[in-house]
Amino acid sequence: MNQRVTVAGASAVSVQSSNIPFIDGLRAISILAVVLYHVGVPGFAGGFVGVDVFFVISGYLIINQIVQESRAGTFNVWRFYSRRAIRILPAFVLVLAASAAIANFVLVTPQEFKEFGNQLLWSSMMLVNHYFFERQGYFETVSDLKPLLNMWSLAVEEQFYLAAPFIIAFCLPRGIRRATLLLAGLSFAACLMASMSSRPYAFFIAPFRAWEFIAGGSAAYFASRLTRAKPLAVEVLGLVGALAIVGAVVGFDSSLNFPSWRALVPVFGAVALLAVGLARPGTATVRLLAVRPLAWIGLVSYSWYLWHWPLLSFGRIWRYGSRDLIGDSAVAILGLLLAVLTYFMVERPMKLNRAKIIAALGDKRIFAAGVLACSLMTLAAASALFISKPNAERNYAQLNLNPVNTDEIYPSNPCALLDSGSASTECTKLLSGAPYGILLGDSHAETAYPALYSVAEGSGLRLGLVVEHSCPPLWGAGIHTRFNPDMDCSDRQRMAVSDLVQRAGHAPDFVVLKSYWIKAFNAGLDEPDVKFRESLENTISQLKALGTNKIIIVGPTPSFADPVPLCALRRGQGCGVSADKFGIQRAEIMNAFDNVLAAHPDIRFIDPAEVLCRPDCEPRIDGVTLYIDTNHLSADGEMILIDKLRDAIL
Repeated sequence: MNQRVTVAGASAVSVQSSNIPFIDGLRAISILAVVLYHVGVPGFAGGFVGVDVFFVISGYLIINQIVQESRAGTFNVWRFYSRRAIRILPAFVLVLAASAAIANFVLVTPQEFKEFGNQLLWSSMMLVNHYFFERQGYFETVSDLKPLLNMWSLAVEEQFYLAAPFIIAFCLPRGIRRATLLLAGLSFAACLMASMSSRPYAFFIAPFRAWEFIAGGSAAYFASRLTRAKPLAVEVLGLVGALAIVGAVVGFDSSLNFPSWRALVPVFGAVALLAVGLARPGTATVRLLAVRPLAWIGLVSYSWYLWHWPLLSFGRIWRYGSRDLIGDSAVAILGLLLAVLTYFMVERPMKLNRAKIIAALGDKRIFAAGVLACSLMTLAAASALFISKPNAERNYAQLNLNPVNTDEIYPSNPCALLDSGSASTECTKLLSGAPYGILLGDSHAETAYPALYSVAEGSGLRLGLVVEHSCPPLWGAGIHTRFNPDMDCSDRQRMAVSDLVQRAGHAPDFVVLKSYWIKAFNAGLDEPDVKFRESLENTISQLKALGTNKIIIVGPTPSFADPVPLCALRRGQGCGVSADKFGIQRAEIMNAFDNVLAAHPDIRFIDPAEVLCRPDCEPRIDGVTLYIDTNHLSADGEMILIDKLRDAIL
């Protein structure tokens, strides 16, 4: 093996040589960090920085290969792209094809097939990073339900290497070091600026990540300087580099602004370890990285990266979005087994026979074959969009699901207030001198609005709506939501109700309280037995102080283990809740309601279970789906309660 070549003026291990154990070990650290982070193993909250380490390793190998061949006068751009195609595309296309097959057994809704089809389409074009940039941030919860999200980093890498040969060819005659420093500085400065944006430019877009690849390409230069350094200094640098990566993995988390300057930490660590390993392979950290188990994982790291995330995501989709550490760990191990098979059956044979393949087909034909393979994936994407999606639409239509269009509520009623909104002068005109009522609560009140509005309108009453998402009408309970974590959400509710009453100039004829009571009682309150009763009585007292004499409470609706439409499509039956189970589910909160109603006998209480559970709580009745998820009623479900609402109001 050729051990010494000149790369950017440095003596370094040849980038054309066979696998280098310590670099494979560094790959292993990267993939382990990423997989453990994606699985959700405690202690690896910053494992996403493994991708940055991958970028550095890739930059070292590919940039120095281009520079080395360019200086020797042997670089051929078609040969470069053909080698990249042989290295990247076989496993990539295999995983995309497998994902397309799995999707037809896991996905059930039209939206799921539409989303997956678009991911597959953009992945096949190596542009999926732009697709995800337009739609989300990497760290959002919904990311778990994007089976091809991990392909963003591969797209970034290939976009960089699409331009790298031409940039290097331009820079070589003008001084590669100076040009490298300038380009890396510009890219890093742009990354810092883009990181301040509310949109994830710096995370997903290739030019803002280019400095990481360039940093990897500079490792050989730094290695030449370290050959003259004292052994102890090199040992310390290797240890500091390792600690930088480990520190980022265990110290960072998704709440931090990233990449920003923080990406310097893992990038520095990776460059330091590469430089130390190239300069002095006998240092302790390099020998540790080169141990056989790590080097072995590094060999299959590319395939493991490809396989692990689609499998994890499909598993979470099957579980309706929930995470399960044991189940996800098993899926990650399955991904590793598939990676081993892919390595020995696809990657390794292609690598060993690369020269023969290039000699037999030629560079341009190999590149064309790669383009053709990716084009075939666009056909798979088309099948997801134009075959699977219409089938899913037909199945979905059979659910007879009629969700409430909450977006239509607020433009149509100036007295419908959402999340701290204040009433307009149009609301004053609507309520002034007219009898009216107020519907108060969270999103459960929001879905009840059309049904209650039809009752009020039919009786000559106007209707105001006060909705604070994720906030039950428990005034003074001290509940803080993600929408405004610095303020008790019930304070905003109370002020909005007072605003409506003030604009009307007289007290409401009735107030209806409706909420996701079970969640509020079980997850939203400290000492729920006491706090629930006290805060609900506080709400009642303040509403009475505003002058209303008719307060109606709509009790808890059933809560299902799985989203009803998805469960119905996936399993067909067994999605309901037995009367006994629902009785246990709501026993404590019903006891709390009984205590409040005993103290306020004038309060009218509507128990949805009387009409929704006959006797068991079925999510569908007479072929009509009554719930849009695990707990919100559909428009048809709300209409089942309309007679009870009418009797209570009139």
